[in-house]
Amino acid sequence: MRPNIPPAAATRFRDLAPGAPVIRRRFRGASVSLYDWSCAGHQPSRLEEEWADAFEVVVARRGAFQWEIAGEQVPADAGTATFFHPAEPYRVRHPVAGGDAGSVFQVGRTGLAALLEEHDPAAADRARPRFPASHIALDGRAYLLHRLAMRAALDRSATPLEVEERALAFLRAAVAGGFQRRGQESRARAGRNRLAGEYAARVAEVIAARFREPLTLGEVARAVGVSPFHLSRLVRAVSGVPIYRMILRRRLREALELVLDTRQGISRIALAVGFASHSHLTDAFRREFGVPPCALRRTGRLTGQRAL
Repeated sequence: MRPNIPPAAATRFRDLAPGAPVIRRRFRGASVSLYDWSCAGHQPSRLEEEWADAFEVVVARRGAFQWEIAGEQVPADAGTATFFHPAEPYRVRHPVAGGDAGSVFQVGRTGLAALLEEHDPAAADRARPRFPASHIALDGRAYLLHRLAMRAALDRSATPLEVEERALAFLRAAVAGGFQRRGQESRARAGRNRLAGEYAARVAEVIAARFREPLTLGEVARAVGVSPFHLSRLVRAVSGVPIYRMILRRRLREALELVLDTRQGISRIALAVGFASHSHLTDAFRREFGVPPCALRRTGRLTGQRAL
């Protein structure tokens, strides 16, 4: 997977071998551009060095990755937003087979400075603005904002103004989440250790590969190689959420993709992603995204207080 897109031809993607990504530009505007990618999947034994050509927010929709950015190991599964800066190298590994897909939001220096200024008034004066964090786990509302922006980019009836405003609504949510994460990290840094981060990354890999299964804490712990008690404590300290919530979030992200992109019945989707029934999925979906799956499929929009 090579999500970061050069402004011209895909010259960066030199290895056009089987499994190389398919990159599509969905929208180009004055303030933001949107791309998506899909990849059949490959699992290199080494971390491949790549780079970004713009300020980018990359959202994984399917699959799992491990980024190495400025020496930091960043695990990313569906629903993770990772932030990139131009001309800064990074490496990526694909720990889970089965292919991947995701979205890329590109913004210029002036646009990023404006987004940052809403939280940090001094950002506009900096020659090189920076995102406030390396990555965040998107909550249900932010993830849905991102998907509806991508959906609008594919909708011929949507005006460029609508696409840009939807994209900017997502970027505001992502940047706000980055500032929140930075605050949490500064408070928790003293109690965090490298081993805990490695366990959290391995748990994310297990979930990405097996989220449809009725996993127990013991099964996850055996796959990672640590006791259930210690694993639960360490992962929650690093990720901020318990393991069961990580599994639920992954199932709901997959369900959202199927609701928006297929005509499968809700009951069939529920069983396919690991829920026990139509009602179980519907209740969890409404709590996560603020709208039941049938209503979202009909309108393709947020409703009520969550409307843009």
